[in-house]
Parts: sequence; C-alpha cells; structure tokens
Amino acid sequence: MFRALAQHWGKVCLSQRKRPHANDKILRSLNMAYHACKLPSLQDAGIFDYGRLVALWVSAFEILAHPGMGRVNRWAVYDLLDRAEWRNKKNQGRYFRLKDRKGYSMRARPCRVYERLYGMRNDFIHGNPFDQMSRVFATDGIILHKAAAPLYRMALAAAMELRLERKEPDDLNEYVKYHFLTVEPFYRFQAEMEDAIVRALPPRKR
Repeated sequence: MFRALAQHWGKVCLSQRKRPHANDKILRSLNMAYHACKLPSLQDAGIFDYGRLVALWVSAFEILAHPGMGRVNRWAVYDLLDRAEWRNKKNQGRYFRLKDRKGYSMRARPCRVYERLYGMRNDFIHGNPFDQMSRVFATDGIILHKAAAPLYRMALAAAMELRLERKEPDDLNEYVKYHFLTVEPFYRFQAEMEDAIVRALPPRKR
C-alpha cells in the first residue's frame, strides 16, 4: 500500500500541470482520513467528538467512491467495497439485507459496517435524535468509529486496484517459496484489517 501511494503521489503531485492534485480523489480522501484519525482527548472526549470523527470518515469514503460526475451516495461506497479483494470468508458472503437504490439487496459484512457508520454520521450531522452511547458502542464494547480505519484501508485498496499479480510456479519448492515470501507478506496486513472488520460486527450466535 505504501509503495502504491508513493507512486500515486509522485504521478499526481510532480506533474507539470498547475495544481493537478486539487481534484484528485485519492489525495483528497486521504486528507480527510488523516483528520479523522486524530482522536479526541481521553479526559474530555464526549459523544459529540466521536460523532464528528465518524462524519469525517464517511466523507473520506464518499470522496474515494465519487464517480467524478454527478453526486455520490452510500451505494457508490457499497460498490467500491464490493470491488475489494476480500479473503476472509466472513467478509465475502452476502448475508445482510440493506436498502438499495431500488428496494433492498443482499450485501456483505463490510457494507453493513459502513451502513452503520453512515447512519451514525447522519444522526450527528443532521441533528437527528440518537440513543446516546448505544449508537457508538457495539454490544461487545467495540467503539464503532474504530471500524472505520480498517474498512477504509480496504476501500483504498479497491480504489487503487491494489492486487497481487498471482503466479503459480510448477515446481513445488518454488511454489512454497513464492507462497511464503510473496503471497503471505502481501496479505498479512490485510488479514489483520479484515479480522478487525469481523470483530466490529461479529456473527450472531444461533
């Protein structure tokens, strides 16, 4: 991810054109995410502080998913998340019924997590009534806004089309070497991100 971002920054910001980065959605989104990462003071932080952070995160997602023309909405973010290369099976299955452009559609867990962030943002920004801390904390005590960062990392990878160009060596020794020296390091950090998303919305016990 770092190498991909460094290459993108060089391509956009070192261009000879005048201020070519002004409308670059990757850099604009990253700037919003940077401010969303600034946690409030632990001693005087209130529920409104967390609501503001969620609003910044949702803006970062919307900038990233903007089609370039027209307006962006939560369904554009859903589509962006769907394009990510999810490897955790708990993030792959479409088990959640979410409101769509024309009724409802079945979506995967990452879209459900974003829907919760989106709803919380609307309550805070639009002045809608909300049930104090129950909207911020999940039933297991996880603060909802903490799920935004790993979810954003996956959305960023989807927007930048960051994927490993897979190759399957015929020789067994070469295959094992390729798997442990290339595939595993490439996806190790992503595995942590996906696990965090699962913990933010644990599967319901039957």
